[in-house]
Amino acid sequence: ERFNRTLHDLLRTLPPQKKKLWPDHLSDVTFAYNVSPNSSTGYSPFYLFFGRKPKIPIDFIVSSTVSDSVSDNDVNYDEFIQEHRNNASELFQHAKRNLEKNASQRKDRFDAKMVDHPIGVGDEVFIRNRGFTGRHKLQDLWSTTRYRVQTAKDSVYTVVSDTGQQRTLNRRDIKRVPPKYISSDNCPARDVKPSLSLRRSLRLRDKQKSMWD
Repeated sequence: ERFNRTLHDLLRTLPPQKKKLWPDHLSDVTFAYNVSPNSSTGYSPFYLFFGRKPKIPIDFIVSSTVSDSVSDNDVNYDEFIQEHRNNASELFQHAKRNLEKNASQRKDRFDAKMVDHPIGVGDEVFIRNRGFTGRHKLQDLWSTTRYRVQTAKDSVYTVVSDTGQQRTLNRRDIKRVPPKYISSDNCPARDVKPSLSLRRSLRLRDKQKSMWD
């Protein structure tokens, strides 16, 4: 189940036109995962399973460091098995230490992040994509359109886009735009007022509403 989640995350990185054909790219994504070093163990799944580094396509283009010209008669299988067993035992012990170290580091990072980072008026946010139809596991979780927080009360936020589209959302459905994606020229104060065009649209909406009341 955990691998399926990782696989979904990898498939989600495909361009939109390729997401529709995700079964065609499943083998490539799985191979890339199996031959890539894992951040927790420090080794690739292939290396842990077979005890040797995998051959990737580039190895068949350039000269490999491993010679394939050794005759079977020159191989002592008893020594090979014993050496492989010793290497595997050492490898698993090292991977176990890496797992324990990585788990401790993850815990420290998690504890450090357990701080409330409130989103204030004027902050730029992304909103969660919920308008999917059909299968949508591979679709992007967050919209690419940026919204600006207009009002914030408890866990309810009113956000507005550059085009004037207004949404009222729960805190769990918005995410602050990372600071590295916000330029200094596009970073207003947190208590900024709505733009002139927005105020005009709001006045027009109130005027139309009063006509019907």
